[in-house]
Amino acid sequence: MWVKDYMTRELITVGPEETLPQASQLMRKNSVRRLPVVEAGRVVGIVSDRDIREASPSDATSLSIWELNYLIDKIKVQEIMTRKVVTVGPNTPVEEAARLMRDHKIGGLPVVEDGRPVGIITENDIFRAFLDLVGTGMSRVEIRMGVSPAEIAKLAATLEDAGLKLQTLVSKPEPEGKRARVVISLDTRNPAPAVKALEQEGFQVLTAYVGPTIVQGMIPPSGKRALVPVLGTELSRKVVKLAARMARGHGFSMHILFTIDDAKRLEELRAGPGDTRALDEITRGVLIDLAHEAREEGIEAEVSFRFGDPVTLVLEEIARGKHDFVVIERRPLAHLKLLGLEMEKVDVAAELTERAPVPVMLINPETAVA
Repeated sequence: MWVKDYMTRELITVGPEETLPQASQLMRKNSVRRLPVVEAGRVVGIVSDRDIREASPSDATSLSIWELNYLIDKIKVQEIMTRKVVTVGPNTPVEEAARLMRDHKIGGLPVVEDGRPVGIITENDIFRAFLDLVGTGMSRVEIRMGVSPAEIAKLAATLEDAGLKLQTLVSKPEPEGKRARVVISLDTRNPAPAVKALEQEGFQVLTAYVGPTIVQGMIPPSGKRALVPVLGTELSRKVVKLAARMARGHGFSMHILFTIDDAKRLEELRAGPGDTRALDEITRGVLIDLAHEAREEGIEAEVSFRFGDPVTLVLEEIARGKHDFVVIERRPLAHLKLLGLEMEKVDVAAELTERAPVPVMLINPETAVA
């Protein structure tokens, strides 16, 4: 996977002598957030929408609109651009471009060949490459397994015998002596047959991700009690509703664990400035709402609240031995680590996928429907 396969070739550039309004207009017209600054056919800098915002006068200024426009028109791109430009070549691997963006905390890289700009690759292009890498099939299964030719051949044969088509296979390197985490993408609307076939052949299935239209079609891992962690986000109710719908369809019970690791998040749960309830009243209200969502689907769920790190709390609950599997909201970037990239913010679903001693089922509450 090379930069040349994903970069934007129709490059929009700006000259160092052009003004801030001209650069801003170019960005708006072409729906881009950054412009390489080119002089005599060479990249001499890069300017972003953030650079323009920071260079613009504050709204609190006492200057008149005419004075503001006069000052802004005098600002040249070369005065606000970043001069030390990080670039890549068209034959640079995509993952190296992603690493450079992460390390330098930037969202795009000019692509240069023989000193001349030939394109630009941005974070959106990286995401597109990532989707091509892991596949965009309707379902995805994550397995803990060795990656020797014999074991991969066994995996392929198992899926073929089950009548399933393997779209992609991606593995994350692990420390020596530890089996790899492998994500396979399947061309099917229901990963349940794959899970069953793989487990029968001795594969350790970690997660099964359900695509956007088949919540009811997914058979949960074997077991009778699910732990459903929710993080107090706007999607928590939908997570509970979807989990309860599966519980009703497949005959398992569920325990809803509401966790928060920051007191500020609790404050955000207030109904408004006039809400003077104590924090324990707020959490009790959330638990009542979550239990109601499950009850509407015909499930009487146990509900509880704990304050602290959600990953630690979920692992502690599992250690009590009362839960057979976990159902949790799948975050958009849950498998970015497969590219060797570390996310700045802890992804609870990804952490549990790696550390939980029981199967973890991921659901996408933003797109899943029954």
